[in-house]
Amino acid sequence: MIPNIAEDFGITQQVALEKSMDFFSNTQVTVQPTGIQGKFYKIMQGAQNFIPMGYTSEAVSIMKTTGMTGFQIITKAPLTFVGATYIGAMFFGYCGSIAGNNPVGLVLNSTSFVLSRPMRGVEITLNGLILRPISNTIGLPLVLNGTQEMLAGKGLSVQEYTKIGIAFERISNSNVVQKAKKIYRVIRDKNE
Repeated sequence: MIPNIAEDFGITQQVALEKSMDFFSNTQVTVQPTGIQGKFYKIMQGAQNFIPMGYTSEAVSIMKTTGMTGFQIITKAPLTFVGATYIGAMFFGYCGSIAGNNPVGLVLNSTSFVLSRPMRGVEITLNGLILRPISNTIGLPLVLNGTQEMLAGKGLSVQEYTKIGIAFERISNSNVVQKAKKIYRVIRDKNE
């Protein structure tokens, strides 16, 4: 990549290397999984985004029916509180994007950041204890990443995806998977 940058910009390889290091040290590069990994990533993101909406909707209707108010709601259903603040974070992030890069946008995006913190705590806990170790073992991105996507854009960090990708390659190239692919091809060819 560095020689092409040097040629494209008409600079020496040393200057291209320095510029590249500067760019990658100040820029977060994300990867959007594709194929079967992309399917699993979308399933996890969908679950993270749709489950809080469903539970919050159900909780609001129950609260209106029972007349429950105040901290009683939060103490009896803490994950609903996490989901409701996450929905608020999405709303304010949306409004901040519309407002743009100005004081109003800054206030809206800051509100989005603050409201996303309870869900970020859930992400850190579940990813750290359960999901990331499984992902790094089986090679499928079973991670919750909604708050990071809300703040930085779609995808996983290159560092995180690299660990998952290495595991996926190891499993894809294993003898068991290769034999399963051969058996599948034989069965598929017989049915055609």
